[in-house]
Amino acid sequence: MENQTLSKIKPKWLSSLQKVESIIARIVGWIATITFMVVITSIFLQVIGRYFFSIPTPWAEELARYMWLPAVLLGCAYATFIDHHIEINLTHIFIKRAKTDAGKRKVAAACYYYRFIMILIISGLYVFLTWEYFNKVFAIQQVGASTHIPIWIFVLGMLIGFILTVVHALIKLIAARYDLDYKDLMEETYDEINMEELKKVENTLKYEKTVSTQGGEKE
Repeated sequence: MENQTLSKIKPKWLSSLQKVESIIARIVGWIATITFMVVITSIFLQVIGRYFFSIPTPWAEELARYMWLPAVLLGCAYATFIDHHIEINLTHIFIKRAKTDAGKRKVAAACYYYRFIMILIISGLYVFLTWEYFNKVFAIQQVGASTHIPIWIFVLGMLIGFILTVVHALIKLIAARYDLDYKDLMEETYDEINMEELKKVENTLKYEKTVSTQGGEKE
């Protein structure tokens, strides 16, 4: 039977690195969750104060706006770690065109590498841009108009999110050389293909039912 995964032995340093990565990612995941809860609570207080008590709460609106940025980007880093980003997956379109199983696995692997290379490049660019912005707001000690919280704190959360996204993508690319599971990639693709076929069958049945109904009404 043809091996579905790469047979290279993973080095110990990579296994240790992935363990450390897992610990950091889970901590960041909890921080992102707590930060997002602060955003939700701030918005809730703003709505209650404005519409029920006619009390303006500009601090709540400002806190929600600024906390949203690190919440999203720290969550983005965690999503990269668990590989659960929202995506429009076109992999199955290319895999269906490959004629052999070996060709399908190569296409699946190429799409996997391409995805994380693009994440690495784009996030790396934003690390550079966010670092420049962080230096600017830190230099002038800009603070929020209502909360008076230093803006650099929120920008730092953004920067950490982008950096961790780069780190997670890089580790996945390195680890893929040793433990990329082609079988899982293929199963995900076949699940999508099966869903497409199921939708076609459902549409056919709906059409036949409509035609049958219309024919019965005419009689």
